Amino acid sequence: MGKYLRKPEPYLKKTEPRGSILFALLRPYLRKGDKILDSGCGYSPMAENLLAHWYRITGFDIDAEVIAHLKKTQALGDWHCVTYDEADFTGYTILLLLGAGAAWNGADFHDYLKRTREKNRIRLVFMEMAHSTKTHPRDEGYINALATFKENGYDEVYSGTYESGLEGQASTRTYNILARSQTAYTPEEEERIKDRLRQLGYMGDS
Repeated sequence: MGKYLRKPEPYLKKTEPRGSILFALLRPYLRKGDKILDSGCGYSPMAENLLAHWYRITGFDIDAEVIAHLKKTQALGDWHCVTYDEADFTGYTILLLLGAGAAWNGADFHDYLKRTREKNRIRLVFMEMAHSTKTHPRDEGYINALATFKENGYDEVYSGTYESGLEGQASTRTYNILARSQTAYTPEEEERIKDRLRQLGYMGDS
């Protein structure tokens, strides 16, 4: 990850209420048997919620301290200390790309996305990043990753912004949910999902 190698910000260790908000947004799209891969997971904000509802989650990060923390606090998850170059996972249906960073501009990140698409049947991608008042390297990485999925058979099904409850400039965050075209939701499923999101008060931009 070269010059972009860095530890997750300490404030991200406080995963609530961000984790609950993200889980509420994702849950209507989940199906029985989904297996979730949290890429560059940091403190994996949704881990507690996903595991409490018996979803299987695997996460990886370059920070050994973070992975040790997750192994201790979220022991039912599967946690690995590896780089994007080393990450090689199979058997997953949901891909989490949360907390976009400058590392998303690296060739190793895009190679990881390609490898993960090819080796898994990823039917849903959940992306998220913090807003910034100034141009940030992560912005281009996020836009490029979003475009890559759209170019490879994924359609955007929902997007919006939310207040994470995190202190400081990272409080306002944006998210995009993409579904693989050939595993699209039925009209009935889409209506059920929209109804659920309305009930929760999460109305996105699409």
